[in-house]
Amino acid sequence: MLKRFFNVDISHQSIESCIISDENDDISVNESYSGYYLFDSLWTKINGVWNYFLVLFDVKLNSVVSMDLVESEDIGTIYKFLDDSLRNQPKICIVSDLKDEYHPAIEKVGVRHQFCMFHTKQKINRNIREDKKRNNYSDEELEYLNYCKQLVFDVLDANDLESAKKGRDYLISIQNNLPKVIFNLLWFFIIPYFKTITFHLENSNVPTTSNKIENFFQKVFPKHIKKTLRTFEGARTRFSLKTKYWVQRNFRGIHHQSY
Repeated sequence: MLKRFFNVDISHQSIESCIISDENDDISVNESYSGYYLFDSLWTKINGVWNYFLVLFDVKLNSVVSMDLVESEDIGTIYKFLDDSLRNQPKICIVSDLKDEYHPAIEKVGVRHQFCMFHTKQKINRNIREDKKRNNYSDEELEYLNYCKQLVFDVLDANDLESAKKGRDYLISIQNNLPKVIFNLLWFFIIPYFKTITFHLENSNVPTTSNKIENFFQKVFPKHIKKTLRTFEGARTRFSLKTKYWVQRNFRGIHHQSY
C-alpha cells in the first residue's frame, strides 16, 4: 500500500524492525482460566547465546496464559514463572514433556502433573533401542523383550485406572523375569511416576499430550527464525507480537483477551 499510494519502497524487514523497537505490553492474564494447562519451553539463540521462552497455555481456551524469555531453564526459574502465572487462577493440572526440571517445579506450585504420553512412549522406546544396541540379543531374547515392552505400553494405553494398576501389578509380579531395561523402567520410571503418567484416567478433561503447545511454537516461532535473533528485547517483543496475533485468531473464550 505504501508503494501503491505513496511511492514509498520499504522492505518487510524494515517494517518489522520498526515494530519490535516500539514498546509492547506483555500478554495480560485473563480474568479466569480453565485450570487445565500445557507448559513447555522453546529454545532460541540470541546473538549466539542460548535463551528460552517459557510458555503456559490454557488447553481448554486454546490461549496463551503467559510467556517469558529467560536465560536458564533451572527449577527455580520455572517455578517462579508458573507461580506468578497461576496466582489467583484455578490449578487442576499441567501437562508437559519429561524434562528433569519440569516435574519438581510443577509439584512445588501445587498443581497435579501429567506427563505427555507421546514423550513418555518416546522415552521408553529410546531406552529399549539403546539397550538393544549395547547387547547382542538372540532372536528369542528380542522376542521376549518386545513382549515385555508391550506389557509396559498396555499400562500406558489402559482405558481406566484400574486396568493400569492391574498392568503395573502384573509387571511387579514377574519382575524377576523381566529384561534389565524393562526392570529399570518399571522401578525407576513407571512406579515412581505412576500417578503422573495416569492422571488423565482420573480426570477425562486432562489432555494426554502437549501437541497443542508444540503446534503453537511451530506457528509462532518456526525453526528458521530461532537462530537469527540479535537482541534479548527484540526477541521478546517479536515473540509477544506473534503470540498476540495467534491468540486473537484462535482464542476460544467468550471474549478475546485485552492487551
